[in-house]
Amino acid sequence: MLRALALVVIVSVLTYSPASAQAMRCGTHLIQAGDTRIELIARCGEPTDVSRRVEEHVSGRRGGLRVAAQSTTQVVDSYIYNFGHARLMRLVEIREGIITRIDTLGLGFNPDAVAHADAPIYLGDTRIRVRSRWGAPADTSVSQETRAAGVDGTDVVHISRATVEVETWIFNFGPSRLMRRVIFRDGRVVRVETLRPGI
Repeated sequence: MLRALALVVIVSVLTYSPASAQAMRCGTHLIQAGDTRIELIARCGEPTDVSRRVEEHVSGRRGGLRVAAQSTTQVVDSYIYNFGHARLMRLVEIREGIITRIDTLGLGFNPDAVAHADAPIYLGDTRIRVRSRWGAPADTSVSQETRAAGVDGTDVVHISRATVEVETWIFNFGPSRLMRRVIFRDGRVVRVETLRPGI
């Protein structure tokens, strides 16, 4: 039991977890964990932003020097809904077509607002919040990163691995300003860097 708890703690440390709400309202409809993706789209419309990660869980029993293992892979979709500047944004996590988690993010924003280079960008910001503050990036690139955590017990081995999308956006604010590079992991800002003057 303690080993299983240790695995949960390790996996939790590897993932960012905003405040959990487990429900949200779209008009007169209440959306909550256990509802289907079909209900979510029908009641709330298409999300503002979508990201996807692949999780793999391996468990097995040790028999001498050999381990008999079983692996399960699951695709996790994360939908972000921006309901405007007067309401909180929501992150909805979907596994196998079923909502498994609903988290509350920061205040929403008006997507038509004029972006400017002096607007602050914070760690944990979403792609749509960065785009609302700085506009469209001048250049983007995408890669994948795999993170793993495991517990090796006396007889039982548990390993969890998640492959997430890592995006790099470069913003060019012109020759009188420094360019900026923003790195996203799983749809969230993990680093902001200052580059040379823009062109």
